[in-house]
Amino acid sequence: MIPIGLTGKFVLSRMLYVRLPRVSTAKEEVQALLNKLPDDCSIEDIQYHLYVIEKVNNGLAAADSEGTIPQAEVEQRLGKWLIE
Repeated sequence: MIPIGLTGKFVLSRMLYVRLPRVSTAKEEVQALLNKLPDDCSIEDIQYHLYVIEKVNNGLAAADSEGTIPQAEVEQRLGKWLIE
């Protein structure tokens, strides 16, 4: 369910902003995340953080494999939806 593998990257979620340490296994990465969360967090909070990590990892992988586009091109493409 979660994209474990955001090691060494910053994660921003509704509960915390942390830099996850570089670890070698998914289990170690989950343990590192659990160590950063407050003791009273819910299962839903843990699932949310894992979901965020997965989506960020997928986005970073896509950027690495497919490349990115310059900011100016993004603004041009989205300009018709943006209101100033």
